[in-house]
Amino acid sequence: MRLFVLSEPLVEFCKALKGTGHTAPNPRPQACAAPPDCPPKLREYSRPTGGSVVGAVNELSDGVVTLRALTPTDAEVHLAGEDEPTVRFLSGGRSTMATVLAWIERNRLSREASGPVRSFGICLAATGTLVGVVEANLATPGFRPGVANISYGLYPGARGHGYATRAVELMTRHLVDCTAAAIAAIQVHPENPASARLPGRLSFRFLGERVTAEGERMLTYAKALRQPAELRLADVCQP
Repeated sequence: MRLFVLSEPLVEFCKALKGTGHTAPNPRPQACAAPPDCPPKLREYSRPTGGSVVGAVNELSDGVVTLRALTPTDAEVHLAGEDEPTVRFLSGGRSTMATVLAWIERNRLSREASGPVRSFGICLAATGTLVGVVEANLATPGFRPGVANISYGLYPGARGHGYATRAVELMTRHLVDCTAAAIAAIQVHPENPASARLPGRLSFRFLGERVTAEGERMLTYAKALRQPAELRLADVCQP
């Protein structure tokens, strides 16, 4: 089976598949050097310069994939990318154009207000084609303050090419540069082993299994963003 990369809470990605709205044009990105331990193929990281860093970042790129803010014009492609595995692992039901547009709008408002949700479309840098979504939520219920819960999903034709790995790597760099998050976490459904392979590629450590407020079992992975640390499940999750 080809890599199926989807993780919670893109329950917001599918179940709520949300919003509308445009953002102001992005300043021209300027490449900056990645940390020396960055994987060789991810050494170029682009981000806007000037202004409020958190509010201004609408686009990130490593030269292969680009993360950018979604707009209402992306809604049709995004809705078409919701297949049966997406419904099974995340949404629990089909999304509609209205819920997708509502999701995009909520993400726009959070971004402009420097809110807890950082959501980007995953695009191919060479063509601009939208192939999925990556999101970080700094206020996930059940997680401790300072923990950013990263979720990701690729549309069916884009799986198996490493795009999600690159997108999550860019997201972790965004969290370091533009937020106060100290820990990045990834949750994966136990019956989605293909998605569970991604955290290990980026040095996330498996901490154990937690049960969400909705009663779902989730495999939990995490890594420290700023200082090396031996993390435990209790460092990430509230009692």
